[in-house]
Amino acid sequence: MKVRQTPRKLFKEGDLVLKDGFININNLHWSECKHIEVEIVSDYAIVSGVLIVNAEVEGYIYNSVSQTGKDKHQSIGSTEIEIELYFNFTIKKNGIPENLEITDITAL
Repeated sequence: MKVRQTPRKLFKEGDLVLKDGFININNLHWSECKHIEVEIVSDYAIVSGVLIVNAEVEGYIYNSVSQTGKDKHQSIGSTEIEIELYFNFTIKKNGIPENLEITDITAL
């Protein structure tokens, strides 16, 4: 699953991809759930929607100067972002949810 955008206020375009970097996501807070749709199909229902989440993210890039595995990546900063998570799952007649799928993630 790809995050379609990186927070441009903090990370320069290409820093995380071209420099062997990554984003660590911490402290998720659910703020809103919207566009909920329910479709009944024989003995189960399909539920889909969009979950808005606030998260603290920290960016790391490859540290080419490191001689050991320690400090292989260095932090380039952190920020708070808002993320849209598009999801769907099924619920059987007994009320047990199954098959959670995150279909898209967008950083706002």
